[in-house]
Amino acid sequence: MADSDNTMTLPFVTSRLRRKRSPVDERQAGASDRRVSEPADAAVALLHQWQEAHHVAHVLCRLQQRRETRLLNAVASPTQDRTSHSMARALEIDAMDAEQRLLEAVATTPTHSLIGVMAKLEMITCCSEADEDPSAFPWPQLRSALADLRDVVASDPHYAASAQESHSQ
Repeated sequence: MADSDNTMTLPFVTSRLRRKRSPVDERQAGASDRRVSEPADAAVALLHQWQEAHHVAHVLCRLQQRRETRLLNAVASPTQDRTSHSMARALEIDAMDAEQRLLEAVATTPTHSLIGVMAKLEMITCCSEADEDPSAFPWPQLRSALADLRDVVASDPHYAASAQESHSQ
């Protein structure tokens, strides 16, 4: 049985898959054709880096799980399977560490816009869904606050216009 991932290098696999779009992406989509000299909010840039790291960690986790399954089912050459499993596990751990470092940077990354605050809350709430019970306090409350911020930005022309101007490139 051939594993389809054996024929592809990791960069091809990860670049082929699309990064999950976020509400921050959708807010900025209409303003991408205008140029403004003001830099994007650091928290928004951090969100995009974290989303990419999160995606890579997920892909590597799946790869490592397939290698682990193959190792458990191996009868012919367990040494080779053990080596590829160890390499996949090491890559997964590195990717998860990179994702965690970006998440920890949320606390020290300043933001100067509601979009930046939304980016920070999005990272935090997304992590809660994977690590903890998403229905336990404070996660529903944080998701509600994030939804309220989205509504404020979407409904107030001042916020919507300033968010698009400050983040278009």
